[in-house]
Amino acid sequence: MAKVDNTVFGLDFAKFVPDLGLPGFEAGALIDAQKKNLEAFSKASRLAADGFEELIKRQGEMIKESAEEIDAAVKELTTNGVPEFNPEKQAELAKAGVEQVAANTRELVELASKSGKKVFDVISKRTADSVSEIKTATPAAAKS
Repeated sequence: MAKVDNTVFGLDFAKFVPDLGLPGFEAGALIDAQKKNLEAFSKASRLAADGFEELIKRQGEMIKESAEEIDAAVKELTTNGVPEFNPEKQAELAKAGVEQVAANTRELVELASKSGKKVFDVISKRTADSVSEIKTATPAAAKS
């Protein structure tokens, strides 16, 4: 069997965890599994933070774009700084605004969903690997 690195954050936890008196049980394997869990959660946290950052950045861009569109609409509805009465144009601009909000919301949901899936995939893979490791490390599983 390969040598297991029992150090986490510079501490050798194998010194603190006995083999629990179970034949065939290796504390090193348990420590290695927990180390992998920490690494997976660390990666998942980074992915979540990156996704959140991307989402906030895009929201900021959308706010800027919306402000520019509102400014253009106000200019379009005024003549020499005086608002014009133009219900047809106002309705057209309102409809375009609602459609843009729907499109922006859809885009933000897709960004959040994509980020969440990346995080879920990391945790899901680690969970599957953990189950596999437990099956191979447990003496009872080795007999069956």
